[in-house]
Amino acid sequence: MNKLEKILLLIGLVLLSILLRTIFEPSFLGIYLDKLSLYLLALVLGLKFTVLGAVLIVICYALVLNDIIGIFRLPTYFLFAIMVGGLMEIVTRRRDIGSGIIEFSWFLTLVFSGIVVSMLLTGLISVITLIVFIAIGFIFVISYWGKFPRLSIFLRNGYAIIALYALTPLTYTLLEFSFYGAIAYNFLSPTNIVYSNVPNAVLSYGGDALVSMLLIVLIYLSWGRIRDTDAMKRISGRKLLSLSIMVLILLALLVPSVTWYNNREKALLPSLPENVSPWALTVVKMDYVWLPIGAHGTNYYYLVPGGRENSSSQYYQAWFGIYWINGKWYSEEDIALVKDYIYKFAVVDQNFWLSTHGDPEPYTAVKEEEQFVRYTVNGVEGWLMIGSMYTHSDVAAEGYREISIKGFFFVVYFVKYDKTAIVYACTYEPYYDTNLNGIRDELFAMLHKISWPE
Repeated sequence: MNKLEKILLLIGLVLLSILLRTIFEPSFLGIYLDKLSLYLLALVLGLKFTVLGAVLIVICYALVLNDIIGIFRLPTYFLFAIMVGGLMEIVTRRRDIGSGIIEFSWFLTLVFSGIVVSMLLTGLISVITLIVFIAIGFIFVISYWGKFPRLSIFLRNGYAIIALYALTPLTYTLLEFSFYGAIAYNFLSPTNIVYSNVPNAVLSYGGDALVSMLLIVLIYLSWGRIRDTDAMKRISGRKLLSLSIMVLILLALLVPSVTWYNNREKALLPSLPENVSPWALTVVKMDYVWLPIGAHGTNYYYLVPGGRENSSSQYYQAWFGIYWINGKWYSEEDIALVKDYIYKFAVVDQNFWLSTHGDPEPYTAVKEEEQFVRYTVNGVEGWLMIGSMYTHSDVAAEGYREISIKGFFFVVYFVKYDKTAIVYACTYEPYYDTNLNGIRDELFAMLHKISWPE
């Protein structure tokens, strides 16, 4: 395969990753299935192209699907591509089994296992646990230089390679959790885990990589027979033409798929409040922010530039927004579940926001729930919750001091889009009460300006 053919195949598989995400992310499966492209790149083109493909996939998501925050996934995809690409090169005999990639992969798996386990603990035991995992991982690395000959022989056994390759979905999940903790905050800590949904996060991200890995194993096992068919021989004889046609077909499929995906994510735009100066609107994909919950969707949020950071302004620490989340995240009969997920989405988002604004220890917790009732907004009935939360100011000059915010949530599900809408509105608690020149009525007025999609 010449260079042009390899580039065309790389482009085709990157396009395939976007196509699979636009199809499967909105489905009940709630997975991207984009790792299939990385496994395919590793199988066909090897390590370098797998790493390049991983970087391109993340960039394309930002440009094509408005997943700007997803850029934080770049380190995870990069390391995952190194591991998968290197292991596949050994499996396909393109790389010497003694190259060290196996030892490095075991080291990677153990180190990030240690990070995740230590995130579940506190104090000195957390540090000791991490050191133990790193020390064991380091033994695998130095075994490459023959310092532990028996271990080196064991690792380079074919069964050890297969076992490690089967662990790649787990490693991907560990990478996601570890880098999220480093970039944002420790959502596995005892104080934060109650606002997370770890089983769902594991299913959403680990299940994604697991399904991709199983599919590539089936393809690999079937490849010999597929390659020897007359049709495949004819295609192989015209690689450049075949790859060009493949790219064109994927582009033709992507246009309606991406359009449908983006229209679904932006379905609320025509329904949003208009002429609400001084509020300014931002629309952003939230998949990475909601990683601790395993949820996918978009956030439409308003804030007042300049007022949000000014502690003497009535818009200090004020929000108005709508989470537009894939799937139904509550039950009409289970009120406790409704409340639980309202808290989860609000706390996870606020902590992520604080971390990206420099808060070294983001903190958000429920203070008080004052009211929880059925409520109708412009013909749409849902749940209304009024209450308050403890959190930190996001202003560095204030030292991220602890404050109390007060406001409301309004939750409703739209069958047509299979989306849950959570409207959230709040401000610094002393500035909420209208009798004290607060903005409570202004926030409720914005709620009632939402016309809702058809």
